[in-house]
Amino acid sequence: DFHQTPLTFTIVEGDLPPGLVLVTTGPNTCAIIGTPTSGGNTFMLRATGTDGSFMDKVYGIQIVSLADSSPLPQFSQNVAYSYQFSTTGFLTSQTYAVTGGSLPAGLSLSSGGLLSGTPTGTASATFTVTVTDATGNNCAKEFTISKGLGCIITNATPLPSGTYPVAY
Repeated sequence: DFHQTPLTFTIVEGDLPPGLVLVTTGPNTCAIIGTPTSGGNTFMLRATGTDGSFMDKVYGIQIVSLADSSPLPQFSQNVAYSYQFSTTGFLTSQTYAVTGGSLPAGLSLSSGGLLSGTPTGTASATFTVTVTDATGNNCAKEFTISKGLGCIITNATPLPSGTYPVAY
């Protein structure tokens, strides 16, 4: 039996993902805390009793994220818009959904992560995108999108010719 307390905990093989650390939280417990910055790792955790006996167990941590930054590229009113979200760390196919806030009128998000449509309004929007894979791993991130200041040419006829060096 392995009942020698208090236990000490160490990582004896592999590493935690950058940004995470192992801390002792009680005489027989530990936790991994922090904010991961990248990657996923496999490591071996060792619990050692006061008599020197120990038990090892291998764990894996998979870090998943939406790779996109906010704000998203701006849209123009009544002009087709398309933006493909991307992820890192997922090992299986993912499904995207808006889980908070709302998209600008005329835009929608496909389950494959394509934000597209023809925005009909001019209002900025803040919304949350959640990505979930087939094994239940998920992450969520808030995004903002706004109308750009670009212009739209509505006259389809050719412009009159100019003459050099006469002002137009």
